[in-house]
Amino acid sequence: MIKWLKDTGQEVETNENPANIERAEELGWERVDATPVDARGLPWCESINTRNRSRDSNGNWKYKSGVEPEEAHQIEEDLLAQMDNG
Repeated sequence: MIKWLKDTGQEVETNENPANIERAEELGWERVDATPVDARGLPWCESINTRNRSRDSNGNWKYKSGVEPEEAHQIEEDLLAQMDNG
């Protein structure tokens, strides 16, 4: 089974039939078992990003309510550094 995240934030499962995979991708669903990234190439981070993995109009992860921009930017810099060293 493959888990997908719909644009509504709901998780759904499909079997591995190529037609089902193609349809899910056509609908813009993201694979949950793959590491999703935003428009900047940053992975979703539970500590700063919204639980439903929503994105802003630029395609970047939205921040949780109460997360200070400076804190978010520092965590994002750390994520980028980890990816570069990865």
